[in-house]
Amino acid sequence: MNPTCAAAQQYLARGFLPIPIPHGAKAPTLEGWPALRLTVADLPRYFDGTPCNIGLVLGDDFGTTDVDLDCAEAIGAAPELLPDTRMIFGRTTKRASHFFYRSDPPVKSRRFLDPVDKHCLVELRGQKSDGSTGLQTIAPPSTHPSGELVAFEPGFDGHPANVEATTLQGAVIELAAASLLARHWPPAQAGRNAAFLALAGVLARAGWAFDHTLAFHRAIYRALWNGAADFEQCAAEVKSTYEKHSGHAKTTGGRSLRELVDAKAVSAALTWLGIERQAAPAVSQKRGPEAAEGMGGANLMTDETIVRPEMAIEGLLPACGCLLLGGRPKEGKSWLAVQIASAFVTGEPLCGWLQVLKPGRAHLWALEDGFPITKDKLLKLHKGRVPEGMENLRVFDRLERPFMNGGAEIIEATLNRHPAELVVLDSLMKLKGRPGAGGDITQEDYALIDRARRIALAQHAGLTIVAHTKKGAMGRNPIEDLIGTTGFTAATDAVAELKRHGPSEGHLLVAGRCVPSKTFELAWFEGEEWGWAIQAAGEDVGLGVTSQEIVSYLEAEGAAKPATVAKALHKSFGAVWRALHRLQASGKVWRGADRRWGLAGK
Repeated sequence: MNPTCAAAQQYLARGFLPIPIPHGAKAPTLEGWPALRLTVADLPRYFDGTPCNIGLVLGDDFGTTDVDLDCAEAIGAAPELLPDTRMIFGRTTKRASHFFYRSDPPVKSRRFLDPVDKHCLVELRGQKSDGSTGLQTIAPPSTHPSGELVAFEPGFDGHPANVEATTLQGAVIELAAASLLARHWPPAQAGRNAAFLALAGVLARAGWAFDHTLAFHRAIYRALWNGAADFEQCAAEVKSTYEKHSGHAKTTGGRSLRELVDAKAVSAALTWLGIERQAAPAVSQKRGPEAAEGMGGANLMTDETIVRPEMAIEGLLPACGCLLLGGRPKEGKSWLAVQIASAFVTGEPLCGWLQVLKPGRAHLWALEDGFPITKDKLLKLHKGRVPEGMENLRVFDRLERPFMNGGAEIIEATLNRHPAELVVLDSLMKLKGRPGAGGDITQEDYALIDRARRIALAQHAGLTIVAHTKKGAMGRNPIEDLIGTTGFTAATDAVAELKRHGPSEGHLLVAGRCVPSKTFELAWFEGEEWGWAIQAAGEDVGLGVTSQEIVSYLEAEGAAKPATVAKALHKSFGAVWRALHRLQASGKVWRGADRRWGLAGK
């Protein structure tokens, strides 16, 4: 028996539900895997010796649960706060990052994000939100996508501990809170000791027992210093504060803590712990609105964790954000949407021009075209071949419910089952499930776009939504044409408008808060080549078609001066002059001593 099959048999004997995962991957590709229940007799067929990973289904009848530690602070603090268990594993660069338990009853999954940079801290992974199974974790001896081997910690390849659900949930909440605070804890000589005293004051006022607070402080100490943590100092800080508190002496608390630790992180941690209201100072019987904390300008300017959004496709598509792609009906928007999805999974430049900076998996909801037309477009786009990476594209031809009436949950569940880094929704009208009252983006549309964007952000994915240009669009700029004067730009991160000019030309106008405003000149091809191709960008727009016309003129008339060409083609001298220099740089034309220009080779 091969090693992977033997490992699967051992998992099965211990009550787990093993499933095959492609080698070096984290997500299963087997259809219907959440319902797969293999027997010993089935294992040789699914684990046949071909290199593969093993996934363990979570949220099963035994309450199999994975506490997934996604940051270094959580890994450091976990031994202080999580219940003991005999099943812990990880990989070289993230050792001891998975603690396995059997929860009674099975727990529903929950992710804890850092409110400052949205980084995942800890994830309690069990059942899905609807109480069904649909999550899994790759287990030893799998190979992580990084190439690292997933392996048990020495002495922790035993059975997961049986824990009551409420106990496990409470421990994970405290771990998330401790990890969050540790990530934003002040450095030495910047109030680190004062912050611990203030935190102890908060917990004392909230009614936490001394031992409970000490354990929480020890977790932060371990997250900050690991094996070098000074637990005697830790105990002294907590003891000092509790003695003052019991003697009704003045202690620092929430206000001081917020001055020393990021206020947003403090608020989130105390909210998770359920003590935010208790810890907040009572100003009067009638509480007014809570003041906004904001962020100091100097801190904002020097905080290296705050960066501009990364781009998945240069100048167009955020890696984690929303692109609204619009245009009038029959302008070729769905073609461009297919090209975006295809470029993303293959890594080939979009429209032969825009570089794909972060290729990955994509979902294309082809609600306008369906399977037949989408297949036809993909075959034409790739000249009948199936390029490498196309296996990472998953196409859907229908959404069974309107987006705001159950459809959003379907898309969210689909992403959980089939993870992707890009979602393309074609189109906004189809998502609504009924025609809108006119072409403008409405409040209802805004709510839909915002909801879809939030789903994508939660999955750390980019989103492209295809929409119709508003009626009466004058071509001033894409935001105005798509949204009019309603000002609903907050729902999107970038807006692109496709404008077609005749059968073979067009422009793509791009604007947004995370992309530079730019116009791209497009050419439409059908025949030997299919789809949109970018001919020029920015200041060079207008040169693509002009260059073609100049080449045709010089081929027919021979060498000529720029003024002669401009007059014959009814173009400005400047446009012809720039086009000639561009053609010269590409080796297509030459310039003679008599200031005439001609085609290379003639």
